[in-house]
Amino acid sequence: MVEALHCWVEFFCVLEYDEKRKITCTEFGRLVLDEEGYDPYLEDEQTLWLLHWHAVTRSMRKLFAWQIGRASCRERV
Repeated sequence: MVEALHCWVEFFCVLEYDEKRKITCTEFGRLVLDEEGYDPYLEDEQTLWLLHWHAVTRSMRKLFAWQIGRASCRERV
């Protein structure tokens, strides 16, 4: 469950790993989900569309349903 959550927040570009493998919030993640951000509790439907658009428009970020369970999250995204 936690591994899946790591995969999704990385896929949606909300969190990322720094060079020491420490998880940090991206600028996009802060703008959207921070306490002072646009929608910290993901209550607005527009935020879900924004997350989806942000994830799929990044050319190097691809996730295919048939790969789930075959490889680690790092290999899928």
